[in-house]
Amino acid sequence: MGEDWKLEIKKVSNGYILKGRNSETEILMEKVIEESNIDLPELNAMQNLLWEIMEYFAIFNSKHNPYHLNVKIEKNPAKE
Repeated sequence: MGEDWKLEIKKVSNGYILKGRNSETEILMEKVIEESNIDLPELNAMQNLLWEIMEYFAIFNSKHNPYHLNVKIEKNPAKE
């Protein structure tokens, strides 16, 4: 049977707290992602959260892969 992975995400008033564990290594991970004072703080925090989730589950983009998974913030063309 494969290894079990667990990632808990908790929304807090100014961002997110991630807690994870990999059953193979039993290494605990805890990460805080805070909303910053830059433009679009909520969207930037969510973008950072999604990148951290990808990294935790070992989803990496490589120049050798035919496809990449990207998380980016785009302006709504209907609002321009």
